Amino acid sequence: MEAAESLFSCLEQVPDPRRARGVRHPFQAILRLTLLGLVCGQTTMAHIALFARMHWPVLKEPLGFVRDHPPHATTISRTLAGVRYEELQGALTGWVARVVSDQEMYASVDGKWAKQSEDASGNPLVMVNVLAHDLKLCLAQWPASEKRYEPGVLREQVGQLFERYPGLGLLTMDALYAERDLCQAIVRHGRDYLVRVKGNRPELLAALAEGFAEEELGEPEAVSVEKKRG
Repeated sequence: MEAAESLFSCLEQVPDPRRARGVRHPFQAILRLTLLGLVCGQTTMAHIALFARMHWPVLKEPLGFVRDHPPHATTISRTLAGVRYEELQGALTGWVARVVSDQEMYASVDGKWAKQSEDASGNPLVMVNVLAHDLKLCLAQWPASEKRYEPGVLREQVGQLFERYPGLGLLTMDALYAERDLCQAIVRHGRDYLVRVKGNRPELLAALAEGFAEEELGEPEAVSVEKKRG
């Protein structure tokens, strides 16, 4: 309950994007309902609205609603459409930073393409994600594009990332992020990086093999596992 209450407090930073006229449900209540629905596995506005109807006697007062009936899916969708991404992200990452502020951790960086979403130009949305797998948390997420490619986005944000999470000591990344400027930026902030280099970077792979030819490799402490795609 303490974690939930602190999360709700952080969400109060997000301003209501609606005009006062015609408002029926409190903005913060809709935001809380949406978040709770997502946590409970409801991935569409229609499912969140149905979830609210099924549990309305229990959810109404704790979430801050005042009317006898829950909001319709269209109401939820229109309300959230006006929320600025930066404001919502700032509130959520601020809460995560407070929860894990004293923990030492490492995280992986990976870009994901949202094939079912498009930007204003009709291109698929690309997001750079920083994931702390042991904590099962997304520490940060930033949009990328052809002009703002993934390693460049991380390089721009890495200082703020380490400032927000002082216990974050190591970033693991795939071969795409094996860039000198990015790796140097991580080192300048007193952190470590681990980049996996594969055959798609033959020159770099050959340089590493030559530079570490005398090193003896120990037994790996972890293995990569491919997810099943159904």
